[in-house]
Amino acid sequence: IGTTALIDVCKPDRLCENPIGYNVTLCKVSCEWSGYSFDNSYCEKGNCCCAS
Repeated sequence: IGTTALIDVCKPDRLCENPIGYNVTLCKVSCEWSGYSFDNSYCEKGNCCCAS
């Protein structure tokens, strides 16, 4: 079992270019599918940031 990095992974995402609530939720859901935390993930400056 590997250790979880504490660095947020941010990547450009058109959902976050116009971060209305629904789009932010989709960003968070896509992060959750990738094994990150739904609650801690967020949009920032046009990036979808996945946090542990």
